[in-house]
Amino acid sequence: MMNKRMMVMAGLWLSLTNAMANPMTEGEEAILIKQAFPAMKFISTVDDNINFDLLIKDPLLVNLEKDLHGSPFLLASFVENHATQGGQVSQFTTGLLSASTLGLVPVVSNNDLTIYYRIRLQKNTISEFSYSKNFTDAGFLWAGPNQELTDEAKAWVESTVPMFLQDLRKDKKLKAMIDEYEYYFGGES
Repeated sequence: MMNKRMMVMAGLWLSLTNAMANPMTEGEEAILIKQAFPAMKFISTVDDNINFDLLIKDPLLVNLEKDLHGSPFLLASFVENHATQGGQVSQFTTGLLSASTLGLVPVVSNNDLTIYYRIRLQKNTISEFSYSKNFTDAGFLWAGPNQELTDEAKAWVESTVPMFLQDLRKDKKLKAMIDEYEYYFGGES
């Protein structure tokens, strides 16, 4: 029993001394991708102009185009709206209350809004980045479901672009993809 404890302690000590001897430098977490991506098609289920105008301003994505047919590279941006468990209960309860008051009381829902940024090469997803935020909405029974994003949600979607660009620069799979593309097609992009 004592030998197992000694071995575990020795292993922890070795891993700690190894971590202290090789501390993480700033370069390891620093920006990996510096060169622009090759010509890439952009599609989105969100209002295209919200993200496209911000994305194209970044030096990495200067070759991003909406109408680029035939490119093997694709950046897709889409939004999913999922009701939380509490949101489903509140929507059901306030829906019943709203129906009993002939629609005078609003129906309250609580949803997690997730935006995905997916980079694909041919039909293979190379990297996917997702960002989520919780939103509470209120609507009236007789107004019908509103499928569009609220102004608050659109502002949040817009605020995810800098986070996406920061994460994009650190992605090792994308760095390897760009390096390989530059190796074979360096002067043609």
